Amino acid sequence: MKRAAIGLALLAVTPFAFAQKQDAVFFRDAWNVKAYPAAPRLAQYSSMVPAVALPAAEVSVPERLDEIRQWNANGGEPMRNGFRRTLPDAIDLHLTGAVASKTGAAAYARGMVAASDRGTIVWSTVVEVEKADRLRLHLENVKLPEGAVLWVYGAGEAPHAFGTELLDPAGSIWAPSINGPLAFLDVEVPAATQASFTIREVMQLVRAPKPEDQPTCLIDASCVTTSTFNKITSAEAAIAHLEFVVPGGNAVCSGGLLTDRAQDGTPYLLTANHCFSDQTAASSLEAYFDYRTTSCNGSAPAGSSLPRVDGATWLASSATSDFTFIKLNNRPAGRTLLGWDARAEQVASTGIRLHRVSHPFPDAA
Repeated sequence: MKRAAIGLALLAVTPFAFAQKQDAVFFRDAWNVKAYPAAPRLAQYSSMVPAVALPAAEVSVPERLDEIRQWNANGGEPMRNGFRRTLPDAIDLHLTGAVASKTGAAAYARGMVAASDRGTIVWSTVVEVEKADRLRLHLENVKLPEGAVLWVYGAGEAPHAFGTELLDPAGSIWAPSINGPLAFLDVEVPAATQASFTIREVMQLVRAPKPEDQPTCLIDASCVTTSTFNKITSAEAAIAHLEFVVPGGNAVCSGGLLTDRAQDGTPYLLTANHCFSDQTAASSLEAYFDYRTTSCNGSAPAGSSLPRVDGATWLASSATSDFTFIKLNNRPAGRTLLGWDARAEQVASTGIRLHRVSHPFPDAA
């Protein structure tokens, strides 16, 4: 068995320091989900020509696509679905109130800038990667004031808002992924403040070929009924499809929400150490929920239509027992937090059926 696709994959029993049995808990409401204003969309509404345009990977860097195929074909962990591309000209933003005009949008720093009706400064740009399925922008040397909001979106997408909660230890942000070859980025800051960052690279996400797993290893959870596993619906509500940045590019794994002794709904999530094991990767995390096939042995869904959490706090990892434990920045509504029992006699007992629930292979993300 090389890699699970959706089937019976993650009610993990990991020996935490607690010995008290915990039951699964269902939470109908969301947790720590923020409300944001509408995106200014300056570059999009102005029909701005892309600040930077890269040619199709198949033409300009076919070797990078081959590297991903070879890595996954050889069973490399974690499985990869993206690679970095350097921009020929960096976008270097230094935003202050002095550059914003009250008479309308103006060209600035390879984008558009304006003073808003809300008394703020807004700036917007767009980057193109020809024929790309999905993209992530990398913001480096990020300096943002209190109250700053950023949005990222594709040409036909609703803007996805985020802020300084995605800052990694190096002061960078990997923006959430967007669909399509055009990545729009908007920034809004209070008028009396300053903001700056540089964009030197993008992550191009690709549809990687499926691994050659044995058919008996892969059981589609959409084919499983309550007669086989009576908690299948609850288990699926706890499982996340994870995408994150690693030194070799972008990678994918699975993880499951775990409850704690307080059962207060804090979105702790357990994944594997071979997926990632530091705050840098956790800051770049995109956790997609309800990422299940549309029918028994059907296709995977489009990630943009699913509940998603951006970013997490890394808490602990161990290569010995191959776990990574994190806390997500928020939790979508309708989630199950799985129970656990770390007592040695329970872990070692025979005759106990363990079910594993993972995500479909991300060939339609």
